[in-house]
Amino acid sequence: MLNSMEKRLVSRFIKKRGTQVLNIIKSADEKIVVHYTTRTEESEYLHMYADIIKNRRLIRPPLPLGIHCILKNKDEIWLGRLDVYHHQINKGYGTILVKELIQFAQEHGYKTISGYMSAGESAEHRSRLRHFYSKLGFELQDASNFSMHLHTPVVAPE
Repeated sequence: MLNSMEKRLVSRFIKKRGTQVLNIIKSADEKIVVHYTTRTEESEYLHMYADIIKNRRLIRPPLPLGIHCILKNKDEIWLGRLDVYHHQINKGYGTILVKELIQFAQEHGYKTISGYMSAGESAEHRSRLRHFYSKLGFELQDASNFSMHLHTPVVAPE
């Protein structure tokens, strides 16, 4: 739970950026992860980002954490890219982003989230991605494609 000083900090941070906060999470290592979007209602694109605040300072990663999607139609979200880089791997940031995408999809009535893993990835990286998506509840159709059907409410595992 955030204390009042942390809430004020996050509020100021968000107002300056002109964004819509989706969630604020305090991580196990006492970092505050602010998950936000700049999407407008009429856009077919959904970009969600996560910034990290520690000790009342924004930790600006060299490359942003983000998830980039296309709202293909009223039923399907296409997950085009998940940006979590080397130094950010295994810290839970990718999981936070995908769980928020799942929640967004459910709240807005989408039935499917789908995507694919690039053929240009190394075999080790593709293996890690397959494990990552399957642990979050996605079905792996083949070596590259994955999807999640949201016909009934899905809660991503902790």
